[in-house]
Amino acid sequence: MKAIHVNWTKPYFERHRLRGHGFNITRNLNSIKYEIPNYQILYTILSILRWKQFNGPIKLYTDKDGLEYYKNIGIDILYDEIDTEFLDNIGDVDPAFFWTSGKIQSLENEITPFVFLDQDFIIRGKIPENFYEKDLGIGHWEIPRGNYYFTKEKWDNEIKHIKFPNNYNCNAYSPNTSFLYFKDKKIVNEYVEYHKELINIGDNEVPEWFWLATDQGILGHVIREGNYKTETLTDKVFLADSDYGNINTREIGLSEQWYLPLNSNMTKDNLEWEHVWLAKVVYAMDEEILNRDCIRFYEEIWNVFPEYNYIINRRDLIKYKSIKCQ
Repeated sequence: MKAIHVNWTKPYFERHRLRGHGFNITRNLNSIKYEIPNYQILYTILSILRWKQFNGPIKLYTDKDGLEYYKNIGIDILYDEIDTEFLDNIGDVDPAFFWTSGKIQSLENEITPFVFLDQDFIIRGKIPENFYEKDLGIGHWEIPRGNYYFTKEKWDNEIKHIKFPNNYNCNAYSPNTSFLYFKDKKIVNEYVEYHKELINIGDNEVPEWFWLATDQGILGHVIREGNYKTETLTDKVFLADSDYGNINTREIGLSEQWYLPLNSNMTKDNLEWEHVWLAKVVYAMDEEILNRDCIRFYEEIWNVFPEYNYIINRRDLIKYKSIKCQ
């Protein structure tokens, strides 16, 4: 199955306006030209190589600044195809408010069927062929709770440029969009068109939570309105804004991050995958964890894909066992 990565660099140039704790490291980068921290380079390489190892070719959507940087660090050659024309002409969108818009709009330019995966999404195995039988696929569902989710009342009070979507269900699961499979172009078009309507804010300010509504939230709405059958890589459901509880704290009612609905398909979890996103929040607060994961990513590339070791050693990017991650 063909996959795509998307690296839209415009949010980098507006990084002083990016909101959220996930961007703490990015906001502190000082380069005038586009760059990314070394840990991001490492997991991007892994995401590419692991997909090609087990599942098929991979294409990159980026812009001229992204391609120049990738050529400089040597990872452009890992992709089977690169498109810069689409994102260089994406049109008017605020990249600080809607930093995932580049990836969402790129979906519309691709021919179905295809898989999208974030560059920090690593799949270490072959996806079963029956995964592709349903209308679309996602990594997992999320239980919407906390500041990044909304009620109709919250929308009506804080969003001025567009009305609350008809039939929108605030209590339903939200699809995580770090991994997506689309079988039908009709679903892609519906998703992207809804997204474009939501991000057309004019001169209005929007709260931070609104970006997630334009990304995960509206895809869930498209799925339910179209009654589209959706497959998942895991039946585990992620609880947003949990207590980070564990087996030892269940007896006092502290919530955990992951839950299994009744009659779940446990065989799905034979597929190994990793989404680095949550760890990136921790990286900004704990250098030891950041360094540990950098070494782990580096060693995986070094041991599994030795033919590409020259890339991770290029320009002394990484020194083995002594990694400069930022």
